[in-house]
This record gives sequence, C-alpha cells and structure tokens, in this order.
Amino acid sequence: MKGLEHAVLALEDLAGGRVPEQASVLAGALALKRLAFRTTGRDIFDALSGLETLATGGTPELNSAGRERAGKLAEIVRGHIPKPRKPADTVAAIVQRGPVQQVSDNYQRGMSDVKPSRG
Repeated sequence: MKGLEHAVLALEDLAGGRVPEQASVLAGALALKRLAFRTTGRDIFDALSGLETLATGGTPELNSAGRERAGKLAEIVRGHIPKPRKPADTVAAIVQRGPVQQVSDNYQRGMSDVKPSRG
C-alpha cells in the first residue's frame, strides 16, 4: 500500500468513527505533506492537518459533521492516487511491438528525438 492509500484508509476510519492505525496515520500524513507541495487545494491541507494532529498524539473526537468531512476528504485524496499504467505501456508490450513501432509511438507522443536502436 502506498502513502496516499494509507491516508485514504485513515480518513475512512475517521469517517466511520474508528481510530485509525498509527502506521496508516504516519504514512498518510507524510504522503499528504509531499502532495501539499504540488497542490494548492484547501482540502489536501485539511486532510494533512487532521492526520498530523493524530500523528502527534491528538485524539479523534469528531462529531457527525467531522466524520462526514473526513469521508469527503478521503474521496478527494483518493482522486490524487496515480492510476495504474495501461498494459500497452509495459515493458513486455514495448518489446513485443519492436523498436520501429516504439519509435513511431514515441513520435506520435511528441518525442521525435528518440532514435531507433540497431539490434
């Protein structure tokens, strides 16, 4: 499980009225801190603030509105988790297509400086 997935898990626990595992809180807070450098969204900072509070010994005392907000934050953070790569981009698929097809694909993606390898 990656850091943002830990953040989602911890936020979902909070939304469900449960105390999240400390490992998920720490990993999630660290991942959100890295994400906060790349985004300006208030929601990410709110999620980070909540997990940092828990990571430093705070207690989760959320009312129903707070639990609802934690659930919404979990969905927002989930939207920042990178999607898996398409199978066509895997190394095996590239090898199967061969170098000429790969150069053509790269050119179409705007990488015209890639030269075919001679094998």
